[in-house]
This record gives sequence, C-alpha cells and structure tokens, in this order.
Amino acid sequence: MAGYGEKTGLVGVGGVGCHIVAQALKRSTIPHVALLIDRDARSLAEYPETMRFLIGQETRPKPFCSATPQWCGRALLDNAEEIGRRVSGSDTIVMVAGLGGATSSGAMPALASLFSSLGIYTAAVVTSPFQFEGKQRERQAQTALADLYQSTDRTIEIPDNALLDMVSHHDTTLGECFSLLDKILVFSIQRNLERMAREEPR
Repeated sequence: MAGYGEKTGLVGVGGVGCHIVAQALKRSTIPHVALLIDRDARSLAEYPETMRFLIGQETRPKPFCSATPQWCGRALLDNAEEIGRRVSGSDTIVMVAGLGGATSSGAMPALASLFSSLGIYTAAVVTSPFQFEGKQRERQAQTALADLYQSTDRTIEIPDNALLDMVSHHDTTLGECFSLLDKILVFSIQRNLERMAREEPR
C-alpha cells in the first residue's frame, strides 16, 4: 500500500478537502501529520478527533451575513500559532481543497502563506467548481487559485467540469454519476499526493 514520506503533512481544507483527504488516507499509510480544517463543526465530527481543526470560533461574521473568503482567511490566521504547532516537524505539506466556497477559497491562500513562512515546502491540489455552481464561486475559486500559484511551491488544479464530462457519457443516473466522479477525484488526488510526497523538497 502506498504511503507518504516520514515528514510529509497532509491537510484538507473545507468540506471537499476534508472528504478527499479522509478517503485518500483509507488507501494509504498515515503521513507524519494529517489535519482536517473547516469552520463547520458538524461536518468535522464525522472524522477522527485527532485530525480535526475547527476555525472561525474566535470571530464570527456579522449577524445575517454570510462568511466571505476574506473572513475565512482571517479566521484561519487567528489559529496560526496552533496550526504551526500541529504541523511541527513537517518538511513538506500537501494541501487539498475544492475551491469556490468561502472556507477553502479564503483559508487555502492564508494557510499556504503560513506554511511558507515556516519554511515548509508547500503544495496544493485543488478542484475548480462545476459550471452550474455559479459565477460567484467561479470568481472566488480563480482568485484563490491565483494566490496559490504565488504562495505555494506547486499547485495542481483538477477542473470538476472535465471530470464530469468523463463520466456523463456513460448510461448512469445523476447520483451514480457523482458517486463515480467522487471515486475518480479521490484516485486522481491520491496519486498526485503520493507522487509529490516521494519527491525531495526544493
């Protein structure tokens, strides 16, 4: 079974990132650090307690206002010292997220900057939103992606639309289509993670 380097950290951010990392870890040995970061306590509750990291408790959006990527980035940095402690000893961090939502689009660039400041080789594996998710999520994803290209050592983008095109030609229901899509996505990201983990940091 494939594994990770002795000092490799694996970090999932937001709902999609946490899910993908959790699925990938079922097929690989546990890396030096495995961290699942989200601002949704209920979503995190389904994962092992030792991997959970809840953000956004110190400061919250104004009443009746949705969280923005900017707010989520600040919420992540409010926990910078503790996150730094949790990844202590890692020389490589691979971050995983589905960009477009506020949590991933705001926290991923902030997290990349934090790891870079700690001298850790940082890679990001991200998906971009489906076209039907709307222009706002697409804009948020593209802004975050541009920031990641600037703040990581390597960024790999996997477009959700391209994956959907791969499976939509088969005679499947919509539910089966998304189930197959999930498996392809997990496999694709897992292989990228393992390849990067075998490489020496710059």
